[in-house]
Amino acid sequence: MKIKLIIILCLFLFKMPSFAADWFKIADYLELDFERLRYTQDKIFVWVKFDADGLRQDYKIMIPKETKYIEDWFIFSKNDLTYLLRITNEYDRNGNIVYSSVYPEGRDFQEIPQNTATMYIFDTVIEGKQNVESLKTITKMGMLRYK
Repeated sequence: MKIKLIIILCLFLFKMPSFAADWFKIADYLELDFERLRYTQDKIFVWVKFDADGLRQDYKIMIPKETKYIEDWFIFSKNDLTYLLRITNEYDRNGNIVYSSVYPEGRDFQEIPQNTATMYIFDTVIEGKQNVESLKTITKMGMLRYK
């Protein structure tokens, strides 16, 4: 019974639209949420928003037509350049969740592939640790772009 209650609570929480006060565009279809960016001694926790139209066009990824954007919660390991995708939420044009997945704990971290958006996100948040305010300023001015 306790597990059912927790599952219902989680489903309710994921049904609510996400409102972040600190989304910053760092590439054509990629934004980071500096409000929820967290650093520990060996890990970085970051929410990333992808524009679905950009992903469809540039990467030919099969994303349902009703999906407007995707929010992913990444955990990066600073020690060995690995990452774990923990949560994925897909939203429609009205901000309603059309798909949500919370991946189980205990999964292995994966190596960050070179020359990918995932590596770009990692590099950006590592730079951000040095001076998040400067990164926000650079991002607002449009000087930081995907390579």
